[in-house]
Amino acid sequence: MPQLSPTYGILIFLLVNLTLFFIIILNTYNRNKKMTE
Repeated sequence: MPQLSPTYGILIFLLVNLTLFFIIILNTYNRNKKMTE
């Protein structure tokens, strides 16, 4: 198996964190919209 370079691993790690962060923000935003209606 080809070994990944450290920078590549960090990029994937940041990408996963950003995606999770984005999903959490969307969920809370939708929940707040439903509460105000």
